[in-house]
Amino acid sequence: MSEQGPPKKRFGQHFLKDPNTARIVASGVTEDDVVLEIGPGRGFLTAFLAERAGLVHAVELDPDVLPGLREAVGDRDNVH
Repeated sequence: MSEQGPPKKRFGQHFLKDPNTARIVASGVTEDDVVLEIGPGRGFLTAFLAERAGLVHAVELDPDVLPGLREAVGDRDNVH
């Protein structure tokens, strides 16, 4: 996954990196769910959510992390 520099305090960014934590967070999501993820950052959790959810709306304000987010979700058609 691409690195786009350190987290920015002005956005209150904290980037999740532990796959076990991401799996636990996403474990309750089903294909019937629509997920609204506020601040997906580089998309680490987003990728786990997209594997399980029917639809993921990822809303990110920081344009510097968008390349990493796009890379993380790839060509999934259930992430917007």
